Amino acid sequence: MGDRKRRYEVVSRITKEEFRDIRKGIGWSQRTLAENLGVVEHTVQEKESGRLAITVRDELAMRWLRSRERGVL
Repeated sequence: MGDRKRRYEVVSRITKEEFRDIRKGIGWSQRTLAENLGVVEHTVQEKESGRLAITVRDELAMRWLRSRERGVL
């Protein structure tokens, strides 16, 4: 193993449909969301298609964006 660091991320309970619906609900494109999450657009596409796991970090970011859009914060 040496100096390699392993990253473990907990998979969230948010579904790919919820992930997509939140993005669409705040009126953002996949590109805009990717830029704001600090990832490439392809990552957002993969998460929305279910080919890439949605992490707890993703879930928290999406829920925060949705609450901000609703004026809850």
